[in-house]
Amino acid sequence: MRRQGFSVLEVAIAVAIIALLSASIFPVVAEQSRYSRVTHAAKVTRELADALTAFRKDVGLNPGTLRQLTTPITTADVNSCGAAYVTADVNKWLGPYYRFPLSTDGFPLSEDQFGRVQNALVRAPATAAPGTTAIQITGVPLESATELNSLVDGELATSELNRTTGRVRWTSPADANGFVTVAYHVAVNGC
Repeated sequence: MRRQGFSVLEVAIAVAIIALLSASIFPVVAEQSRYSRVTHAAKVTRELADALTAFRKDVGLNPGTLRQLTTPITTADVNSCGAAYVTADVNKWLGPYYRFPLSTDGFPLSEDQFGRVQNALVRAPATAAPGTTAIQITGVPLESATELNSLVDGELATSELNRTTGRVRWTSPADANGFVTVAYHVAVNGC
């Protein structure tokens, strides 16, 4: 007599094997996905930093917002030190300096909301030279902030000791959900 179908034991063994394989593969895939988001964040922040530098080279001043990298500046706009651009500055704008349109409310770094780049730029210190202009990214998981630090600054970011130096810095402590605000600092001279 010919046997039809599988026994309960055979099905149970097949399900157990599939569960073991899934349990061993899922963490690897999740880790790779997170690392991919971190490398994408590093790429975007480098592109924005290059755009800030190109803007500064043309206009002679630092932009006050990221949107000024994609939208022509006017005399109603202000630079990173809070001073209005004059007509001569407006005429030097040769952008766009960044290839994607930037809105006044920033943009997400990825579709799964891994951090949100803010439109506002933060000057630190506010008026002293030299200083930095910081690109702010809110809602970044703390673990990803340390990985971004390691990737961009080349530091072993195994603790929060590295969070206040280098190009990548972040707030501390993390919020109740484990998220921090990351600041990507671009060196600038004066206002």
